[in-house]
Amino acid sequence: MEKIISEEVLNILNKLIDNGYEAYVIGGAVRQILFDRHKVFADKQDIKDFDIVTSATPEQVEELFYRDAGSVVTCGNNFLVTLIDGIEVATYRTDKADSAEVAHTLKEDVARRDFTINAIAWDIINGEVVDYNQGVIDLDNRILRFIGEPSRRITEDPVRMLRGIRFASQYNLDIEKETFFAIFQHRYLLKDIPAERIQQEIVKAFKHNNTHRFLTLLEEFEMLDILFPNLQRLRGQDGGKYHNETVLNHCFNAVRAIDDCGNYKLKLASLYHDMGKYHVILNDKNEVTFKGHNCIGGTFIEYDLKEHLKFSNDIVDYVVSLSKLHMDCIDTKKSIRKLMVKLTEKNIPIRDFILLRYSDNKGDVKESTDFRDSWKSYKLCIKVLNEKPPFNVKSLAINGKDVMERFNMEPSPRVGEILRTLFEKVIDETIQNTREDLMCYLEVMSISRLGYD
Repeated sequence: MEKIISEEVLNILNKLIDNGYEAYVIGGAVRQILFDRHKVFADKQDIKDFDIVTSATPEQVEELFYRDAGSVVTCGNNFLVTLIDGIEVATYRTDKADSAEVAHTLKEDVARRDFTINAIAWDIINGEVVDYNQGVIDLDNRILRFIGEPSRRITEDPVRMLRGIRFASQYNLDIEKETFFAIFQHRYLLKDIPAERIQQEIVKAFKHNNTHRFLTLLEEFEMLDILFPNLQRLRGQDGGKYHNETVLNHCFNAVRAIDDCGNYKLKLASLYHDMGKYHVILNDKNEVTFKGHNCIGGTFIEYDLKEHLKFSNDIVDYVVSLSKLHMDCIDTKKSIRKLMVKLTEKNIPIRDFILLRYSDNKGDVKESTDFRDSWKSYKLCIKVLNEKPPFNVKSLAINGKDVMERFNMEPSPRVGEILRTLFEKVIDETIQNTREDLMCYLEVMSISRLGYD
């Protein structure tokens, strides 16, 4: 396994050991290596989370590396962590109420960690795994288990519950009974956790390829409403005559359809794309319909993602915009050009729109489609893109100077209004985006006395 470790990490380990200190790789890197140990690693960058634990104190670490390393930063006495060129080197420690105290052995250190699978150390000198909590056995048996008393581990840091659910979904682990009940019992502690920490766990969970199970586990632990409060409006909601599943299950299924894409923003959009279906409309046949649902869910999406989870404005706007656009027609060149104008304004790639449409269709249990239908739409969109149609006013073959010269105008908002009118005519295929056609249409506008002369 040594060849998987970067040269920088190896140098730190060897220097600590050569100077008489104990030093191990621990945590996420070891977990990932053991989980994938039957696979072939083509690129050691597949694993990036190389944390080191050592018997050396922060003062000893700093003294040892300050001359050779580019950057040595001690993260305070309360943490007992030193960053060497960005690589975390932690001193053996035991956690107290408000701080950490130096521990004397690795066994003491791993006893205060969260899960057995995260407390496995790797001795590179002897090429051995050091495992005091049966983490390797749990990993082999696909079991997630807290170290020691589960309730104590949770009250030390309630975010560990979300981390556990993320690990269980990412590695397809069964949650051990005592761990399961402790998480369920303490789930409401998450309400007092800063939104930014919750958001970080959500992003990590949405980046891996089993987000669907993460969501179903949240639902099973009755945490979904704590993280995404407005999704409860979709629970049990009839999906209408075109669906055999509830709206919430449809949204979960839609996420599963694109689970391997790694685009967490797109998965959020997929999760929330039908938020507007909380509002049911009955037609004249007393059938459930959701006319205009894509235009009315934005307020609830904004609350969940912006106010509740503190996502950035850019991410919220991306999710709201895709939710609003996901029903747009794309069966003709004209409709695609209109869609591309909207996507360009929001800086959303056409690929994301197509994948969202695919996830929406695939999430329909009753009439699910395969990717070939979405691929046809994507190819048509690419064909339109290759024709290089204008997607904003700046793409027109004439500019504001041409308009001002034709109408003998000074710079004013009216110039922009004229350009927008021309742009709309080009998108509607009323005129072509050529200088000749656009100038000719300006003549028509002048003759028609539309208020621009």
